Amino acid sequence: MTTLTVEDQLSQIQESLATIHEELAIIRKTRDEIQDLKEDLSIVAKDVFKTLVLEMEEISPYINNGELMDLLKRVVRNTGSFNRLLMQVESIEDFITDATPLGKQVFNDSVAQLQKFQDKGYFEYAHELGGILDNITKNFSPEDVRLLTDNIVTILQTVKNLTQPDMLKAVNNAAAIFKHLDPAEVEEYSLWRVIKEVNSSEMRRAWGLFYTFLKNLSQLNEDKALTTETKKEIGG
Repeated sequence: MTTLTVEDQLSQIQESLATIHEELAIIRKTRDEIQDLKEDLSIVAKDVFKTLVLEMEEISPYINNGELMDLLKRVVRNTGSFNRLLMQVESIEDFITDATPLGKQVFNDSVAQLQKFQDKGYFEYAHELGGILDNITKNFSPEDVRLLTDNIVTILQTVKNLTQPDMLKAVNNAAAIFKHLDPAEVEEYSLWRVIKEVNSSEMRRAWGLFYTFLKNLSQLNEDKALTTETKKEIGG
């Protein structure tokens, strides 16, 4: 066993005292910080409590202890419902997060498609159609539009009949003949020549066609009149 000298012992005691002094300084600093924090929290707590008291004084006329307790009980009883509601909110948030890129893609595609429409001139056509609607509004009354609505089926049926291949061919032939017919170059016909031409096979067919057309038209009008009278009798 080594015997320390008095100087060594004093040196160790001084080192220990220095260490203790440092620890005490740290403890004292921590204690002061805790005390400061406590004082700050006390001030904040007092302010919060004071504010809470003032707020409670304002709403105290509207608070019923029984209703407040009933509300607290309901909150406790419906904790599971609140949890499910929060889960649904989280699901909606996740859905929005997942759908946001898709929404951006759809928006970008829509913008690209609108640009294609712009390049093709669709918007210009739409603008011109708007001018057509303006002209219709200026030149036709609401009664005219109502009559058009009532007879739209007949109009479309007429257009359908006019656009049949045989009808278009007949109209085209008539237009071609009229186009090449020059009134200044038409040959003059005497009454005797007209009578003679009327007896030709071509004119007989033409008269037959004209007579058949008028006959069928008259028969159609008679059928419509009978149908109208029948409806009136039934309605009466």
